[in-house]
Amino acid sequence: QQHEVVTAENGEQGLAMARGERIAIVLLDIGLPDVDGYEVARRLKADPATRHLLLVAVTGYGTQEDRKRALAAGFDEHLAKPVEPDELDALLQQAAGRAAAVG
Repeated sequence: QQHEVVTAENGEQGLAMARGERIAIVLLDIGLPDVDGYEVARRLKADPATRHLLLVAVTGYGTQEDRKRALAAGFDEHLAKPVEPDELDALLQQAAGRAAAVG
């Protein structure tokens, strides 16, 4: 299955893209140059236009406490770098299923 990838340079750009593009999954780093990933996740989950997105933290912050904090901020999944290809593939399949259900 093919996937189209778009990238953002920072949190604000990512928020704008998520609202303006047809996106099924957001792979989001926590350490961003402007708004941190936790805040981006909170904003995406608070917005009716983007709350359905599958949000995945892809981060170097890999402790159990980091995972809890990410899930509390609205992330659906938390992956510590380096990400295993099989884990990423499973999440892409999950996002495709969600996107099909949302329409």
